[in-house]
Amino acid sequence: MKCKYCHKPVGLFSSKHKECELKHFALLSEIKEILLYKFESSELLDYLKLKQELSEIIANGYVTDKDFDGIVFEIMNMIFSGNCKINNFLFPVFFISMPVELKNKIISLEIYKKYWSSFFENYIRGLKDGERISDKYSNLIKIIKHDNSVSETLNTTFISLLEEKIYKYLKDGIIDNDEEDDISDFIEQTTLSGTSSLYDSTSYQKLVQSLVLRDIQEGKTVERIKIDNLPLLLGKKENVLWVFKNVEGYEEKTGHKYIGGSNGVSMRICKGVYYHVGASKGHSVAYQYQTPLGRGIFVVTNKYLYFLGVKQVKLSISKILSFEPYSDGIVLVKDGTNPKPYTFIGFDSWFVVNAMQLLVE
Repeated sequence: MKCKYCHKPVGLFSSKHKECELKHFALLSEIKEILLYKFESSELLDYLKLKQELSEIIANGYVTDKDFDGIVFEIMNMIFSGNCKINNFLFPVFFISMPVELKNKIISLEIYKKYWSSFFENYIRGLKDGERISDKYSNLIKIIKHDNSVSETLNTTFISLLEEKIYKYLKDGIIDNDEEDDISDFIEQTTLSGTSSLYDSTSYQKLVQSLVLRDIQEGKTVERIKIDNLPLLLGKKENVLWVFKNVEGYEEKTGHKYIGGSNGVSMRICKGVYYHVGASKGHSVAYQYQTPLGRGIFVVTNKYLYFLGVKQVKLSISKILSFEPYSDGIVLVKDGTNPKPYTFIGFDSWFVVNAMQLLVE
């Protein structure tokens, strides 16, 4: 048998020299202390250069590549769980130089994602109103977001911060130019631009809707949204302002039913034949009911409101007699000889109501 450390012969029933094992673990501890010192004192080196610097200790302690990577991984755990400090801006240099397998192992740690999420959130919350994210932090965000799983976590954090910013600016009405610039900078610096996380967020849609309303208010042609393959022929100088998807439409109709008279008496005329005499005359009664128009898209233009479902509806904004807004839809009454309500469900009516009011002013 040979010693698993020094590879020299040992006794028949042994796999190691006791002194080799003691030396191995002593030098593992020494390597760990050196690495901890270098991380905490910002003396981070390239992974291979660091390994080369410690090559003599590694050789004397019979430290394998796996052993060394294990120490690094242990220290990474300590750092991201808050038990060891690190210069966050130097860390990427060391991280990029690591072996791929070790990097993937570190990236998979939930504490790694939470660490960076907390780090950037605390920094951004500390900024003053209108203050830009510094280039130093912006560049670090791009590096850390290189991995998709980490990027997802950070995007969730940044979207949450963006929501706070947007709703804060919306409190006093439509977002102005300076506020728009601040939001645009934030989106660019956190690399949210072009991500599904951004486009799917309610706050971002609210932002664009607010900017569309501002364009209407300022008399500008709205060109903020682009819809491909819209199954709708627009009129001259008609522009799409917004499109809501998965909307349910209903049309109110009037039905009639016959209500008979009150109970009277039955008189027998002959065998098997009865004649019922009512106390009052029956009459026709009207009642209201809603018929579904199907599920489809609700299109807002500068002239009309369209619903494109199983059935289609076109309502001139200038001829809307009345409306009743809800947080999840709107009821619109069309002017005409027989005004009838249309109900559309599946969106916040805030934008539609404000757009209609601005367009008819």
